[in-house]
Amino acid sequence: MTEMSRVEEIVLTALRIATRAGRDAYLDDACGDRPDLREQVERLLAARAGGGDVLEGGSATEAVDAADPDATTAGEEAATRTREPEGGPTRESSGPGSDPAPLIDGKYTLVEAIGEGGMGTVYLARQSEPVRRMVALKLIKAGMDSRAVLARFEQERHALALMDHPNIARVFDAGMTPTGRPFFVMELVDGLPLGRFCDEGRLTPRERLELFVPICQAVQHAHQKGVVHRDLKPANILVTLVDARPVPKIIDFGVAKAIAGKLADEAPPTQFGAIVGTLEYMSPEQAGQLGEDVDTRADVYSLGVILYELLTGLRPIDAARLRRAALTEMIRIVREEEPSKPSTRLSGEASLPSLAALRQVEPRKLMALLRGELDWVVMKCLEKQRDRRYATANALARDIQRYLADEAVEARPPSAGYRLRKFIRRNRATATAAAAVAAALVLAAGVSVRFGLSEARQRAEAVELRDLADARAAAEIKARARAEAVTSFVTKALASVDPLQEGRQDATIAQAMTRAIAEIESGAFADDPETEAALKNTIGLILKNEGKYAQAAPLLEQSLATREALFQRDHPDVADVLNSLAALHSAQGRYEQAEPLLERAVAIFEKTRGPEHRNTAAVLSALAALYYNQGRFDEAEPLFRRARAIREKVLGPDDRDLALTLNDLALLYSAQERYAEAEPLMKRALAINERALGPDHPDVAASLNSLALMYDTQARYAQAEPLYVRALAICEKALGPDHPLVAVGLLNLGDLYRNLAQYDRAGPMLARALAIREKVHGPEHADVGVVLVNLARVYRQQGRLAEAEPLLRRTLAIDEKLLGPEHPEVAGDLNSLGVLYEAQKAYDEAEEAYRRSLAIREKAQGPDHPEVAATLGNLASLYRVQGREAEAEPLARRAVEIGRKAPDPTHPGLAASLATLAGVQNALGKAVEARQGFDQALAILRGRSPDGSPQLARTLWRSAVARMKGGPPTELQAARRELEEAVAMAAAILPPEHPDLKQYADELARCKAALAEQGEPEGR
Repeated sequence: MTEMSRVEEIVLTALRIATRAGRDAYLDDACGDRPDLREQVERLLAARAGGGDVLEGGSATEAVDAADPDATTAGEEAATRTREPEGGPTRESSGPGSDPAPLIDGKYTLVEAIGEGGMGTVYLARQSEPVRRMVALKLIKAGMDSRAVLARFEQERHALALMDHPNIARVFDAGMTPTGRPFFVMELVDGLPLGRFCDEGRLTPRERLELFVPICQAVQHAHQKGVVHRDLKPANILVTLVDARPVPKIIDFGVAKAIAGKLADEAPPTQFGAIVGTLEYMSPEQAGQLGEDVDTRADVYSLGVILYELLTGLRPIDAARLRRAALTEMIRIVREEEPSKPSTRLSGEASLPSLAALRQVEPRKLMALLRGELDWVVMKCLEKQRDRRYATANALARDIQRYLADEAVEARPPSAGYRLRKFIRRNRATATAAAAVAAALVLAAGVSVRFGLSEARQRAEAVELRDLADARAAAEIKARARAEAVTSFVTKALASVDPLQEGRQDATIAQAMTRAIAEIESGAFADDPETEAALKNTIGLILKNEGKYAQAAPLLEQSLATREALFQRDHPDVADVLNSLAALHSAQGRYEQAEPLLERAVAIFEKTRGPEHRNTAAVLSALAALYYNQGRFDEAEPLFRRARAIREKVLGPDDRDLALTLNDLALLYSAQERYAEAEPLMKRALAINERALGPDHPDVAASLNSLALMYDTQARYAQAEPLYVRALAICEKALGPDHPLVAVGLLNLGDLYRNLAQYDRAGPMLARALAIREKVHGPEHADVGVVLVNLARVYRQQGRLAEAEPLLRRTLAIDEKLLGPEHPEVAGDLNSLGVLYEAQKAYDEAEEAYRRSLAIREKAQGPDHPEVAATLGNLASLYRVQGREAEAEPLARRAVEIGRKAPDPTHPGLAASLATLAGVQNALGKAVEARQGFDQALAILRGRSPDGSPQLARTLWRSAVARMKGGPPTELQAARRELEEAVAMAAAILPPEHPDLKQYADELARCKAALAEQGEPEGR
């Protein structure tokens, strides 16, 4: 990343941070020991505050657009020039005539031409404002300003402006010269074309595949933005080194086609009969005379040609032959001729030794490497029928990643029947004649024909066995076919429902799955019980994720029964359903039913896959999460650790599944307040995701949220806020404003602002999160209840008690309906209602809510669970407020006893219970015992948070209030010191308007007044 792009990124993130403390903390972290960088950033922030210009968003990684011709003539090579390391490009003169002026738009000085295509020239240019940097400026050629060319140029500018991906060239600016020639400005990179980079670096086949994966992901990004490239080829993919890592960049969207809608309002349709793109890399449908019916699968075909060339050094269709042919023959070749498999093509290639040497492998090993799965992957891309190709560029990338991970790929060779149908379509007359001859032979010599067919079948089976390698591969192919059938069926079911006609998305999904179930039950898969079981498992999980637990349960149970009947009880397919059924029980809080299912799944995978397989790691993580949710941290930790060790060994140190395990383990540590152990794990998980996915991926946002939540829990609000802000920005940009992950970001940030008493910020964020979740999931989803609780807390803290109550009651109704009346979540809802009723002075209602919450928690979580202690403390506090101290004391004492039984004797929960008991004892006149309790609570909190925390400040205040009740001057002096410490601590952590800060300051003033009345000097 360039220096100026780093400045841009920091400024844009800082502008979204609401608090000055949060912004300062972010700048401290982002600028580090770079005062020059900090000065640049603050100057730009000040300019924004004063109404000055602000940098526009976007990264500034450097790339150059080596422009291709407009490709209205087929088969022509791009007239591009990349910057050569050994000799500079030709410098263009800036004199009068056809050459451009040296200064464009008053801020771009042309330095030299670095690329030329059929419609434009790319210049190295120096930008002077608002930032100083080197850029690539693309200017339309003189004499090339026809309406069609101008429209194509405008189309390229709009296409690039839509892109925001680390592997796609970015557009910074666009405009028109005084003479009416359009230009646009983009990133600059000193890169080599993909093929040349691989050959000059002698990259191995594996290294080439690893470089190919982010190219596919970048193409997928373009497709998600509604743009098809239509001219993908190695010359349009430049590779440079960033921190010694090769980074590919896709350039030249000059012939891009919008999937939906026009890219430029004035862009005319492609001229009838024009061939847009480069024929050697072009899909059959694009090569037709009518090129309008082109979708994302055309780019998948082009990626297949690029992959073919990366692996073999050859193209599927010989370039020299293509160029010698007439245009109509070129098109026929592209549309009709089936290319050879990569391994077959190499087998007869005279240059095989040199091609293999460029890949650092022996010729025979290169052919063996390609034979089988890599052949299948490439040929799946190159299918003439596009519905047989990979459906998306991401699907291709995932199959490459499976190959690199030594997993079975989804691609497989076409069946014999399919090949026969293809042969008949291509050779209908010959096939008809052959059929007649075959019939005559059957009549004349049936036995000989049968013998011949048997031999042919044996030969065919031998070939298949050689390609598949063994029976296990065949089984995996069968499983993949079943998975494809499941995916196709479910996708079709979802597409059958029109969300515009049938309401909410959750209703749409439920209706779609109901229709799918009805079709299954009608006998659609009666002759294929394996696929039916797989479908029930998939649909059951979809319904579980939508909170439709009652509908999901029978499907998952039926799937399990079918698979147990079809397979042995320890079959991996059985373990898959056990995992799904356990997830359903866990979501309902039925942990005792989920646990044996997961234990059995672990045993099955350990036996069938081995103790160090990725499937084993996955179910170990699920079992660990189950223990975690029950507060069984000592049992969860070794399982998380084992899953981590497996994934590090099997998947490598940079695998995203490993990042998930690191994050889970960190959350466990955070729940135990082992923050020093949790923080580096979360940061490592974040780094893995950023390296694998780039800085703007939703999974990166999830990692940022986890790290921010840990800081938030510690009241490190200034560090949490910028992370929450960045995570929310990523999700809004990548997923749109109404995605469920955007609701997560709004919920987290809104709750942080609630903790900071910034209710005017918190309320709208939580209200927006509520609207998103109601739209996505419907009004009765568990996720809706989570937002309702937090919004009710905001209202309660604002004193809007009447508005808070219906929200909490609605949450309680949702959870009782979904989870049952005795679920721990219901207990939490009742506890929140008790707090609200207590604030309303509705003490009878508060007591009833607390007592019901306590009964549920004791039954569901056991009598010694920390949440039982929390409810006991609330009930004890309620009794103390009512003057019922004698009833309060045994409850508070029991809460302390629970806290002392916990594995961690210094947990803040114990400190809270000690403070509650001390308050009750002080009201009973047990001053000595009360003082001991407060001192023990303060000692715990000081030990855990030497720099202070909101809980420590509040406990200091409570201790001081107890000292002030009729105490001697020495106690008032001690109270003054505690209050001064509480005020200073709160001022450092909380915003000035926070009500706690005022409460502590008011109490300090009363304490000083009491000392003055007794004639005691303040400083004594």
